[in-house]
Amino acid sequence: MNEEFTAVTGVKAGIKSESLEVTADRKIIIDEMIDDELSDYSLRLYNWRKKYNWKYFVDGGDGGDKPFKD
Repeated sequence: MNEEFTAVTGVKAGIKSESLEVTADRKIIIDEMIDDELSDYSLRLYNWRKKYNWKYFVDGGDGGDKPFKD
């Protein structure tokens, strides 16, 4: 990020950053947390796509268009 900031502005940003080492154990915990957070959303999205014709949204359609049911 510092390099891009300097390239665009010509001024050094001076942002300090530290990288955390992600061990295999930490990665497992992080992945479980992400899956847990997304599980409700994924289920709702799946049910919504089943309720409405998901192909309509994949193939096109406008944001103002109303979806049609199967």
